[in-house]
Amino acid sequence: MKTLFYILICTTIVGVSCKKQLEDKIYDRLVPSNYFQNNDEALSAANSIYGALNGTGWDYYGAGNERIQMLSDATTDEFAPTSGSGYYPNLNNFNWTAQDYAFSINWRDAYKGISYANYILQYLPQSDKVTEAISKRVLAEARTGLGLFYKDLVELFGDVPLITSFDEGITASPMRTPASDVMQYATGQLNLAIPDLPVSYSSGDNGRFTQGAAYALLCKIYLYQKKWDSVIYCADKIIGSGQYLLDETGYANLFIPENQNNKEFILVKQCYPDFNTGNTMPTYCLPADYQLPAGVNIQIWNAYRIRRAFFDSFDPADTRRALIVDQYPNTNGGITTLNAPADVVCLKYAFDSKASIVFATNDMPLIRLADIILAKAEALNQKNGPTQEAVDLVNQIRDRAFNHDLARYKKLSDFGSKDALNDWILKERGWELYFEGHRRADLIRNNKFLEMAIERGALDPSEKRILFPIPQSEVDVNANLKQNPGY
Repeated sequence: MKTLFYILICTTIVGVSCKKQLEDKIYDRLVPSNYFQNNDEALSAANSIYGALNGTGWDYYGAGNERIQMLSDATTDEFAPTSGSGYYPNLNNFNWTAQDYAFSINWRDAYKGISYANYILQYLPQSDKVTEAISKRVLAEARTGLGLFYKDLVELFGDVPLITSFDEGITASPMRTPASDVMQYATGQLNLAIPDLPVSYSSGDNGRFTQGAAYALLCKIYLYQKKWDSVIYCADKIIGSGQYLLDETGYANLFIPENQNNKEFILVKQCYPDFNTGNTMPTYCLPADYQLPAGVNIQIWNAYRIRRAFFDSFDPADTRRALIVDQYPNTNGGITTLNAPADVVCLKYAFDSKASIVFATNDMPLIRLADIILAKAEALNQKNGPTQEAVDLVNQIRDRAFNHDLARYKKLSDFGSKDALNDWILKERGWELYFEGHRRADLIRNNKFLEMAIERGALDPSEKRILFPIPQSEVDVNANLKQNPGY
């Protein structure tokens, strides 16, 4: 486990600001005697948490085939690999193993972020050289980081070590803590953070954790736990804050290069044309013979497709479907048509003329308002069965998807049972949030994850696949760390 917690020694602390080149600040050794000497150092320490989201070797929340978004989407009915062998086909075919790099890198980077946060919580309160206002905010950002990283770890691996101090992380070989206890700790940290987080930031600090981001993380944890009253409470806090609005200019505009500071985004990965910080989704999704538009110069890796059955599940009039294509311009000057049953191409993120090599600047929403609205609809239905309020929330999302066509609204009478509305909300979540990293959790929560794997002919859709394996590299160095059953 000690490799997990290698932290803050010869480390790089990166600052995150709105579309400004990241600046690295190197510290040889961060200890209380020479750190937290002023406000800037406290803010720089907080920035290290955001830097952890950029990961080590591709970004923590990016489109790389071993990162969290693809663990969440490539294992589901949305995704189809372009080849029959390799890492992402193994994800989709339920053929992964405990030795796979994806599990060790995400484990390592999550615990790296946790140790950054624990360092702040342990040592910042000892400083008398940071103003109270900055100290409270930085501590709140650290607590929010803990909530985020522990949420991710539990959703991926189940029971995980709960490290609550920096010193413990440096020296311990911990046992796994029950997932329910880890999530209780995560929600506790988020609730402690909320009063000291800003409602919003000036443009130079957009992308940092806000009260809305903390409530959104809580909402997603409570959704995972099926604590419906708490989901509704957090959703109402976000919706009622007035800080977030559905983007009524059109679904496609959520994903253009100029999408920075979109009012629908609650938690976002800011993207830059640099290694570890860029949006690589177009590079992964484009077919090898795709003719790029003039002014766009990116590599094409021809790796990801949208599964044909998922594409066919859309209403043809749904504007969300328009970002998935079965025809495209090819390098021979013609048009390639992908006839059924061929899988189709995701063009969700628009082409970016500022992209460098494979790194585009389209920001990637991690949680946005549409997700929260549908979460509230699901919670209301789970509590009360079909109600007009729940159906109205679904129609808020469909209104944009169908260009305000009232004929496409759902009616309460369309749903004769709780299960009927719940199944529809799950479909709506798929159509709205595809390739945004939510599908695996949604399917597991609705007991559809294995069922859909069986339908597509996955190799081993057994119960063990509900959780990923603890990285074997961590089990090998920590006798206290027991592997998940079946691995």
